Amino acid sequence: MGDTDTRILVAVEGDQVWFQITGRATFTRANDFRVATETLANRGCHRFTVDLSGCVSLDSTFIGVLAGLARRLRRVPEGRVALGGLSERLAHQIGSLGILPMFSQVAPGEPSGPLQTVAPVKADSATMARVALEAHQNLMAENPENVARFQDVADMFAAELKQLGGGT
Repeated sequence: MGDTDTRILVAVEGDQVWFQITGRATFTRANDFRVATETLANRGCHRFTVDLSGCVSLDSTFIGVLAGLARRLRRVPEGRVALGGLSERLAHQIGSLGILPMFSQVAPGEPSGPLQTVAPVKADSATMARVALEAHQNLMAENPENVARFQDVADMFAAELKQLGGGT
């Protein structure tokens, strides 16, 4: 299953947002998820549930975007990100980065409202480099042990961003 098979669905009920992610949650769809979550958070939504029961893997960029959302929402009263349907494999992927405590865990469920597809967002190379850089910075800021894992990756994206004229 490639990234083109990845589906991100969303339902909004008041300030509660419910995402369902199926397939591989990777760099190529991380910006789509980031744009959707930022848009909803800016509208006042602050309780997010992400159902990962159909997700087969998460890469570090996507996990870093999730961490960025959790970091933002913990500054909001009652803000939270809950993960549902977390398989042993995905729990290990997130847990190995030392950030699993950022998220509450819930049983997968269904929203009462209709699900809509989160459409891919057109993004240039500079935007994608910035998303990846910020995602890895989130992982390093949340757990200092991640600096050894991701500093080279962050440096690479920072250099790419600078080369593309996107700043750092």
